[in-house]
Amino acid sequence: MENRCSQNKIIRLIKANESIVQTREDIEEEVTGFYQQLLSSSASELPTINPAIVRDGLMINRQQQLQLIAEITKEEIHQVLKGINDNKAPGCDGFNALFFKKDWPVVGDTITYVVMEFFASSNMYQLINCTTVTLVTKVKSPSKIIEYMPISCCTILYKIISYKE
Repeated sequence: MENRCSQNKIIRLIKANESIVQTREDIEEEVTGFYQQLLSSSASELPTINPAIVRDGLMINRQQQLQLIAEITKEEIHQVLKGINDNKAPGCDGFNALFFKKDWPVVGDTITYVVMEFFASSNMYQLINCTTVTLVTKVKSPSKIIEYMPISCCTILYKIISYKE
């Protein structure tokens, strides 16, 4: 157990200038600085929408339009849940897909209500729209922040609502 816990902690990092940081505060500063720089960089040129493609491109027919605005059913919500991998990391609520699948007879009506309420009102409860970001190692013994990959752990309800075929 101690070995597993030590593997789940970043004990030291080598910065870009090759200096080593070991204190919690310095490691936090290195990680935060790395992602702030990465996320604050911008492209020199942004792609634009070509009006000719929009005007002359494929159009959806009336049946497809109606499908886009059709109410979601309890069966569709349950099917989306069934399609979520049991081993996906749980979100900040701590519940994984397997919990909801096994307890569907108990929680199914509530989940259905919450999902349908979102599509009716466009309001998402803050507890559903909660994401935990964690770092997963890309290599066996990482020493630099670039050797970690961030993953987002969203709640199952968020995954159901945001499902896209």
